[in-house]
Amino acid sequence: MNSRHSNTLLAGLALLLFVFAWYSLGEREKAKSGAQTEKSEVTNDAVAEPGVIARTEAGAVATPIASPAASPALAPELASKALVLPLIENIRQEVAENPHHTPPSLIAFAQHLAARMEHAEGSSDSRAARVLFEELAQCMSTGHGAGRVPQLQVSCLTNAERLAIKYPELRDAAKKLREQAPQDVKTLMRALDQAAG
Repeated sequence: MNSRHSNTLLAGLALLLFVFAWYSLGEREKAKSGAQTEKSEVTNDAVAEPGVIARTEAGAVATPIASPAASPALAPELASKALVLPLIENIRQEVAENPHHTPPSLIAFAQHLAARMEHAEGSSDSRAARVLFEELAQCMSTGHGAGRVPQLQVSCLTNAERLAIKYPELRDAAKKLREQAPQDVKTLMRALDQAAG
């Protein structure tokens, strides 16, 4: 695996782990105070065309695109597949089953997103970036409803902003995504911005 892919994958995993840990602490505090978690909405199955984000069914375990134990190389075929967002219930189930390891669905999402970002940033035209940006915007459009995964929304927003740096025509849309983000996502983004310096 070349260092560029390795760095992108490691950065994506680090971001997801940081955001997941940050969010998990908040969830524990809510649970202690007696707050109830929201139920997930089922939208569609995990098969989708590029440009359309799919969601797994509630209670189903998202099938990782690449096994975490497999070779860390990013599979080139991931660059042409639509993002599949794992449901928060699945992430919680994976954490409950193995609390000392990163949930496989988050690893699969990070690998997939890294492959899509590499493809979009390495493309000679902006078409791949625009398609991916629309998927990232869909991730954010799940908004304030049940079943959303704020730490994945932070990852989507971060990568949308990263695309906007390379493709200036996306800057206004990226700014609007941040402005319209749910409050908990904005809080996590501010924490990441402060951590980045």
